[in-house]
Amino acid sequence: MKKYVIGIDVGGTNIVTALSDFQGNVLFKTKVSTEAFRGYKNTIFRIKEQIEIVLNNKGAKIEEIAGIGIGVPGLIDVETGMCYFSGNLGDEWQNVNIRGDLSSFDVPVFLDNDVNVAALGEKYFGAAKNSKDFIYITIGTGIGSAIIADGKMIRGHRFCAGEFGHLTVDKNGPQCTCGNIGCIEAIASAPAIARRIKEKINSGRKSIMPELAGGVERVSAKILSDAYDKGDELAIEIMKETGEWLGIAIAGYINIINPELFIIGGGVSRAGDRLLKYIREEVNKRAMKIQKETCKIITAYQLDEAGMMGAIAAILEYLNIIN
Repeated sequence: MKKYVIGIDVGGTNIVTALSDFQGNVLFKTKVSTEAFRGYKNTIFRIKEQIEIVLNNKGAKIEEIAGIGIGVPGLIDVETGMCYFSGNLGDEWQNVNIRGDLSSFDVPVFLDNDVNVAALGEKYFGAAKNSKDFIYITIGTGIGSAIIADGKMIRGHRFCAGEFGHLTVDKNGPQCTCGNIGCIEAIASAPAIARRIKEKINSGRKSIMPELAGGVERVSAKILSDAYDKGDELAIEIMKETGEWLGIAIAGYINIINPELFIIGGGVSRAGDRLLKYIREEVNKRAMKIQKETCKIITAYQLDEAGMMGAIAAILEYLNIIN
């Protein structure tokens, strides 16, 4: 008799694996280093190892597992279980058959991009439980998004829909890792925020952020909120600029998709209302009347466990256990 599902969040740093019942209650979980530098086969070995550990801890058998859901940062073919590319996991993660490499468990395996998976976590267990039309974005090392329309994920022709981070907002802006110029990711992601802070400080601007971080080179986006709360003028300026750039991009997204909710997750979202107030102000200036009046901009409920809960939600949805 099937009793459980397994959700796995494969990140560039850690693998989080959870055993869950059909209501999304986590019964046991593990967290181990991905060791991506050791290559694809080693990561697959570690995934298999963690599956065995969560099963053994609860005395569960593989025959009781209805399916395994996995979120991976990269370009995923949800129909075949192939990963075509994952920059965060290394060069070996190109054209690899993850589903095939986990076939020894003889249970259904569903894979999707990590942002899509996190959005499903919000849909079933988080901020979007009562919404059929929402956009989820994550702002961290990169910026990505997922679109849920009429309750269904919009993945696009080649499963590449939602590349919000590579929307151009400044034709004269900094170069992005994708090769384009002026992408919102190159301006408002965590590394981009840190770069902008350092550039200002190195040009002569005064700030307490180097002192808080232990040196200019150690300044990161995480320190921004602390400095903001202490009234640091540069921190306030950077927070405001970041919110304005994001607001410009989000307003366009809202105009096109007309969501009920716009949910912001990822590490940068921990700034909360410090950042959201500037985003909302800019959206209010730029989005069309009906769209902006009927869309709430909020932070995600699932932050620390977004990938894990999303992976659980993804397999439960794939198996039509929840809908």
